[in-house]
Amino acid sequence: MTVERPLLVKIILLCSLMLSLTVKAEPAGLDFDPDQLSQSTVKVLIKTGNRITSSATGFVWKNNRQIVTSLHVMSAAPNTKVIVEFERKRRLATIKKILPNADLVLLEVSNPIKSWLPLTAYNQQKPKYRAEVAALGFNRGSNGMSTRELRKGYINPETLKALLPPNAVRKLKQSKLIDLDLPVYYLDGSLLPGYSGAPVVDIQGKLIGIGNGGLENGAASVSWVIPAHQLDNLENSQTNTLPASFSLVNQTFTGDNEQHQINFSLNDPHPNDQKQTGFEALQRIASIYHLTTGFMASEAKRNIVFQANSILSPLMDSAEKIASSLILVTQGLDDLSNTPLNLSTTSLLSFKNTDTTPVRNSLSNKSGTQDSNEIAAAEHKEVKYDHFLFIKKKSRNLEQMLASSSNPAGIDNVYQIHRSFFQGYTIDHSDFTFDIYEDSKTGLNIALPHGVELTVDRGRYLLAEGEMFCQTCPYEIQYHVRKLTHKNINDITNSPKRFLENIAIDHLDDLLIEGDGYGEYTKSRVIESYGNHRYVLRALFFDFQSRHKDSNELNYFTAATSQDAWFQAQGILNRFDQSFFELLNKNRGTDCGKTNLTNDQTTVCNELTIMSKILMSVHLTSFSNKLIQES
Repeated sequence: MTVERPLLVKIILLCSLMLSLTVKAEPAGLDFDPDQLSQSTVKVLIKTGNRITSSATGFVWKNNRQIVTSLHVMSAAPNTKVIVEFERKRRLATIKKILPNADLVLLEVSNPIKSWLPLTAYNQQKPKYRAEVAALGFNRGSNGMSTRELRKGYINPETLKALLPPNAVRKLKQSKLIDLDLPVYYLDGSLLPGYSGAPVVDIQGKLIGIGNGGLENGAASVSWVIPAHQLDNLENSQTNTLPASFSLVNQTFTGDNEQHQINFSLNDPHPNDQKQTGFEALQRIASIYHLTTGFMASEAKRNIVFQANSILSPLMDSAEKIASSLILVTQGLDDLSNTPLNLSTTSLLSFKNTDTTPVRNSLSNKSGTQDSNEIAAAEHKEVKYDHFLFIKKKSRNLEQMLASSSNPAGIDNVYQIHRSFFQGYTIDHSDFTFDIYEDSKTGLNIALPHGVELTVDRGRYLLAEGEMFCQTCPYEIQYHVRKLTHKNINDITNSPKRFLENIAIDHLDDLLIEGDGYGEYTKSRVIESYGNHRYVLRALFFDFQSRHKDSNELNYFTAATSQDAWFQAQGILNRFDQSFFELLNKNRGTDCGKTNLTNDQTTVCNELTIMSKILMSVHLTSFSNKLIQES
C-alpha cells in the first residue's frame, strides 16, 4: 500500500507535534555536570592562630589565581590566614578586592592548583519563579562537596531586608556596609552552613549567582543568592581592606562563623548597654516585643491562677477537675491580655540561673551537662523520608533561638499551655537544647530534643526515638507527609486559613476514631504565614472529658504547608492517669531547679520537663527564609 506524499507529511507533522507536547509535559530538571563544576569549586577556611574559625565555599573566577567567596567569613583578627583548599591541597590566599554592599570578596592565590577550571561567564537573566537551581558547596567545611537542589521562590520586593530578622537588620545598619535594599534571588529552600560563597547554577549549569546566608531566625535558617552580575562590580571595586565596622557583619552571620555559634546572644550588646548579660538580653527582647503572656507571668496573672486553684479541691482526683481548672484559668488570662510584664516576678517560666540537675538530661541519650563545643559540632546526619532529605544543621538552646528570632513571642503558645495545665511549677526552659534538621529543597525545619534520634518507621512515619519514646510509651513525636492534590493547591491559594482549619478538624476526627472524649483547646490555635504560599498551623487537643480511659492525652499538632505537600507533626503526651494527677496537685509550688527535691517532686519535674521539650519540639516545626513583614 502506498501513502500519498501530502498525507505522509501530515502524519509526520502530527507525530512531531505530539512528541513536542509530551516533552513539554515533563518538568524540566537539572541537566549539568557536577563533576565539571567541582573543578571550579573550592573550600575556604579562615584560621586565626591555631584555630579554624570560619568555613565557606568559593569558586575560581576568570583566571586560576582568583577566588570569589562571601565577605562575611573573613576575619579582621590578628594572625589570621585565608586558606583555599582543593582535593586536600591547600593554598594561602590574600584579599584582592572587596564589595561590602553585596558581601563579596575576591581572593588571590599566588601559587594556583593546575587542575582548577575557572568559571568565566554567567547567565544575566533572572531565574523564573519555581525554576530549578543548584548550589555546590562544603557543608560545615566537610571534606567532600555536595549539590543542593533548590527552587526559585517569589517575594516582592525581592531584597535582602525582606528576609532578615530585626536583630540582624539592626547590626547590619550599624555596620553601614551591606546594602539592606540589595536585590537578591529568593529561595524556597535553604542553603546549608558552609555554602556561603558557593556557585549557584541554573538547569544548564550556567552560573546565576553566589550563595549567601548563615543567618538564623530562631530554629530556622536564612539564606539567599547574590545575583552574578555583582561580580562585575566586585572586579571594578577599588577597596581591598576590611572596614573598621566589619566585625558587626562577621558576628551577624553565625552559621558560617564557628566562633559565634555558641552564646552569640550573650555577645550582642545593646548600643546603650555595653555589659549586658544573657538574661538582660532576654529582658530587652521581651520589652521590644511586649510579650504580655511571654517569659514570665505578671503578679496579677499569678493571682488569677491561684484563685482558680482555690476554687477546686486541693487534691484533683479526676481529669474532669483539671479540665474545669483549665477553663477558669484561661478566662482570667484573657481578661488580662493587656497587662504589662513584670520581668522581676519569679513564676512558672522564669529564666533563672539555677542548677537544674534533676531534670536537665531527661530526654538526652548522653549524661552530664553538654559542653558548648559539643553542641556546636552538630555531627552530620541525613534522614530520608518520602521526598524529603532532612539534614542535621545545628544544635541550639532556647535562649539562643529566642535571641535570633524575628518573633520570640511565638513560643508563648507553648507557655500558655503550661500556664493552663501545669500551674504552680517553676521550670527553667532557657537551656533546653534542640537538634535542628532541615530539608534544603523545601526549607522545612523540624526540631528534636538534643540527643534524641530521628528515624523512619517502616517507611510510613518519621519518629523521634529515645529512651522515653516508643509506641507503647506515654510519649511520642510523630511526623507524617501528605501530598497535595490539585484541589488542595487551589484551596490553599484561595483561602489558606480555611484549608488549615479543615486540617485541624480532620485531625480531631482522626483522634475521635481512636477514642472518645477529644476536644480542641481553641485558644491555642494559631496560623503563621512564612511567605511564598507557606503556612504553619498549631493546635492543641485533649481528651480530659473521657471517662472510659485509664490515662488521658494532650496532643499538640502542627501542620506545615507548601505548594507541593503538607507536613504534620504531633506530640503525644499520654501520661495523665489518676496517680499523675495526684502527684501534680500534691507538689504544686515546686521549683524544679532546686537540688533538694523529694522523690515525688523529682518524678513530677522530670515528667514536666519531658512534656515541655516535646511541646517545644513540635512547635518549632517551621520554614526557613521566612518573609519578614516590615512594621
